[in-house]
Amino acid sequence: MIIRQASLDAFQKMAITAFEDEMVKHCREFAPTICKPLGKEALRVAIQQALEKGRKHGFTRRGSAQFYLECALIFGSSFDSDPQYAWIAPLLARNDFEEELHKSEAVFDVVKAHLAAVSGTDQRYVRGFLRRLLELLAKDLPVQQASFHYDMVHIFEHLNPEKAEAAGQVGLEAIIRHGAERARNEYKITGIRSIAVITILMWFSGYRCDEDPFLPWIRETLVVDPSQSTEAAGANLERRAVAFFEAYLQELV
Repeated sequence: MIIRQASLDAFQKMAITAFEDEMVKHCREFAPTICKPLGKEALRVAIQQALEKGRKHGFTRRGSAQFYLECALIFGSSFDSDPQYAWIAPLLARNDFEEELHKSEAVFDVVKAHLAAVSGTDQRYVRGFLRRLLELLAKDLPVQQASFHYDMVHIFEHLNPEKAEAAGQVGLEAIIRHGAERARNEYKITGIRSIAVITILMWFSGYRCDEDPFLPWIRETLVVDPSQSTEAAGANLERRAVAFFEAYLQELV
């Protein structure tokens, strides 16, 4: 009996499709607030992109690939280059592990330690962050154009001091700078409150959340047609962000 290459390719394709189907179901259960709003095909594409990134970092086997996908959902699809998670990049870049399992275990250990520090037991720090954030967004934000970076550092330290400490001053300033630049240069947002909301989203959902395939609503809201003003786009983004944060909090309660 001869098994031809075409047959092997077909079997491999079937296995990949079956794994993706399983991950579609898993992601909806693992991160419902993020994944349930996505249609099946949009979610599949987002999963495929995350798995491809994982393969580039050496996560090719079933268990390690799923773990990388979960990290993309927790930290954002671009967590491998996110300045607030600078501790992960050197580890992902290493190729001196004898086995893929050893690398995934090493990454798992640092991720577990980080989450224990910034999320707390049963996500209590995250719940506190979301409650404080929703309270903050219900009133005037303590942020001004002239002192934006300084004000945002204090907002981050107020919302989640554990996460702010883990990111460090360099990480916080990088996120704030990136958020302000993207808001102003890419989306032509000038309102300081809207710029702050965009920056908070990037801190919570990853510094490239506006390009994250798991969160398409962010870019869809910010990219306006000629009949809509950028001020309206900023207001719409805040409305959708509040709904997102409320749903995320409900998920954790």
